[in-house]
Amino acid sequence: MIDFKEAKGNPSSSFSSPEEVLAATEFNDQQKIEILKSWAYDELDISVASDENMGGVSRDLDNDRLSPIIAALHKLGVSLDLEHHAHKQGGV
Repeated sequence: MIDFKEAKGNPSSSFSSPEEVLAATEFNDQQKIEILKSWAYDELDISVASDENMGGVSRDLDNDRLSPIIAALHKLGVSLDLEHHAHKQGGV
């Protein structure tokens, strides 16, 4: 069984795909939404760090990495406001 806090804190280490989040029977829809949002924002933060040439980041955001996350959120009836996400680095 997957721990919710662990899954939300690092979704890509707990799940191999957003579809796997949707199929997880141990979580309710609200928890799945929180996990998927966390995953999407992690991908955005990686993209921002990469765009700013921050050290230690070795990959660019690939639209194919974010698209399935957004699609999974849509299946749960949620849209994501990507433009107004406050990044961990402090920007908006």
